Amino acid sequence: MSRFAVALLFSLCVLFAATVSATVPEGMAVTPNGLLPKSCVHGPISLEHTVVNMGSHSELIDAKGNTIRTIDPCVQPNPNQLPPSGWAAYVYDQGSQPSITSYNGTWTVPPMPKDAGAQTLFLFTGLQDNFGLNRDIPSVVNIIQPVLQFGPSEAGGGQYWAMASWYVDSVGNAYYSTLTRTSSGNVIQGNMYMNPTNGVWAISTIDMTGGHSTQLNIAPNTTEPWAFVTLEVYTVSNCAEYPTGSVPFTNLVFAPPQTPSWNVQVSPGCDENVQVNGPTSVTIDF
Repeated sequence: MSRFAVALLFSLCVLFAATVSATVPEGMAVTPNGLLPKSCVHGPISLEHTVVNMGSHSELIDAKGNTIRTIDPCVQPNPNQLPPSGWAAYVYDQGSQPSITSYNGTWTVPPMPKDAGAQTLFLFTGLQDNFGLNRDIPSVVNIIQPVLQFGPSEAGGGQYWAMASWYVDSVGNAYYSTLTRTSSGNVIQGNMYMNPTNGVWAISTIDMTGGHSTQLNIAPNTTEPWAFVTLEVYTVSNCAEYPTGSVPFTNLVFAPPQTPSWNVQVSPGCDENVQVNGPTSVTIDF
């Protein structure tokens, strides 16, 4: 989820300095890019199709190169009325190379939260074309994400862990692959790889333990120099709605090869935190 887009951050516990609505407004959808109008969220996108960013709009292309759908820019609410981002804990780095062409990482599905309410939790690696540190000012950026989620999103889900691959284009629309259930303890691998011959990214979220995966193909037509590891949360009403423990993200590997210097950002309401263990390992704590 791009941390600049429309988002709804609910109070995680009584320690929060500010509380916003615990409900999702009518017509809006929960995504790992924040809260977006339902009309701006599209999927599941078939593995045989590719989302192509044309600059002024996006197109859905079939395997033969035919345009089967044109997607106009997303009309979003007044940015002056938007609530803060839901990124509770994350790290970021601007790559040393002009353009990252792949970013892979591995993490383990956490235990079930003690309290399963209306919360939505997202854990993901991601790449963006742009970035800024003011989390409260939305701006449309391009982001690709292999995502693990607990709770509901526009892709589906409920009181269980599931995974999908997501993309938000530069005109504000979000796209997702088929949501696939997974289980606590399973090893997830998130792969983002750009085919150098056609510029198409394969965003794969793979359950290495369960032996299944979900994939989204996109052509953003931008470079993706900003890398992230992120915990994003919505409608969490108490700290027991988090899992216990931590989630190590390991084997964080890029092409072209580079050594990230991770920067930490945390907006805790409970005990959320990020530990940087080294260039290839980051741990998110609950």
